[in-house]
Amino acid sequence: MGDLSTLEDYIAIEELKAVVAESILQDLRNEVRNLAYASWLERVHGGESDFGDERSDWFRARNELGIPANLVL
Repeated sequence: MGDLSTLEDYIAIEELKAVVAESILQDLRNEVRNLAYASWLERVHGGESDFGDERSDWFRARNELGIPANLVL
């Protein structure tokens, strides 16, 4: 299995958890951004305004992806 001494150091494990958590959050941010952008494109191509609805697109995307409102992205 190789050298496992790093796993004996709880600080190394906590650092790994933080890196994985940040990676997951970044993936969620990207998914929300892409879906919000798609919503914006759909609205603009439908003849609606392209100003003032960015926030609602973001929240709509979060809701569609099932991301809790209290999760800070």
